[in-house]
Amino acid sequence: MFYISCPSKTDLSVAPHGHENIMILIPVATGQKFKEKIVTLGGRCDLHLFDNQEHGFFNKSPFREETIQKSDNFFDFLEIFYRVTKQQLR
Repeated sequence: MFYISCPSKTDLSVAPHGHENIMILIPVATGQKFKEKIVTLGGRCDLHLFDNQEHGFFNKSPFREETIQKSDNFFDFLEIFYRVTKQQLR
């Protein structure tokens, strides 16, 4: 079971022009199984869970800083945004 939403179909302000904003929500157990399978196959999958937090919690301190750091670490691993400094992303 999962939930898919594409708010940019009805609200053009949620994504840059010509792009989409898609959200896929899955149960935690499904995410954990997915991560386990990816790791078993030799891949990398980062799954960070924050128990008992309200919607949008990652936009507020201290979770905002932690979320940015975890995202930076993931992008560094993928070698993405190498032309853009991390300061410009913030």
